[in-house]
Amino acid sequence: LLSGIDRDEEIATIVRSLNERLQQPMKHRGRMVDCRASIGLAVFPDHANTAEKLTKCSDLALAVAKRARGCVETFCPSMAEEFERDTRMLAVAREAIANRRIVAHYQPKIDLSTGVLVGFEALARCSRLGFTPMLPEFFGPAFTDRELALAISRQMLSRVLDDIRGWVDRG
Repeated sequence: LLSGIDRDEEIATIVRSLNERLQQPMKHRGRMVDCRASIGLAVFPDHANTAEKLTKCSDLALAVAKRARGCVETFCPSMAEEFERDTRMLAVAREAIANRRIVAHYQPKIDLSTGVLVGFEALARCSRLGFTPMLPEFFGPAFTDRELALAISRQMLSRVLDDIRGWVDRG
């Protein structure tokens, strides 16, 4: 928390100095440790007018900064919109997994020199009743959640193996 400072350039100077110091390797138990800190920044009253909202804004900026590791991000409203969208998509992915609606769509692989079918690529889709299947880019945030990514992978593998077994059984 920084108080009593005069806006953007002073904030930038303080954050730059802090970030430079946090980027310095440090010695721990005789070993040099690479320390990279991520900084999320929100400004009162520009981004929020209560401590609770300001904390949420800085947390969102910090989450964005952590993706790049060791950088500084200042809150902007699109971060909140992206967070809300990702939260909705995580809920969609959880519901799809629970209802076994992760399905495989197959894309043929053709040998371009012979034109012969040499295999298939299994593409993950999320089926939705009454709608076209949802493409991975729309439920992509689920792949950043280890637990959901594993569940999707298991469900896809199960579907693909079931499909292969069915194709073999049908000759």
